[in-house]
Amino acid sequence: MSLMTFQLMIVALVLIAICIELLFLTLAEIRVAKATERVGRILDRPRKARAELQDELDQIVQAAAAGRATVEDMKRANVIADQLSRNRPTLD
Repeated sequence: MSLMTFQLMIVALVLIAICIELLFLTLAEIRVAKATERVGRILDRPRKARAELQDELDQIVQAAAAGRATVEDMKRANVIADQLSRNRPTLD
């Protein structure tokens, strides 16, 4: 085997190794992106739940202002207000 052939084989192996490394880096980047997306969804859940509770409380307040709120609505409003006062968001 000539020296030139040996050098070409070495270059080919190095290029293959670089391609494999780029593949692994791309796969790692995809995993990090998916994990970041999952963390974002997990952190967003409490805000969504708090917003839903606030919307329900606003509807009860509007019903009370219109004179359509029942005793059960007022009890529910007290429960929601208590939950909202205990669950202060720390990420907003």
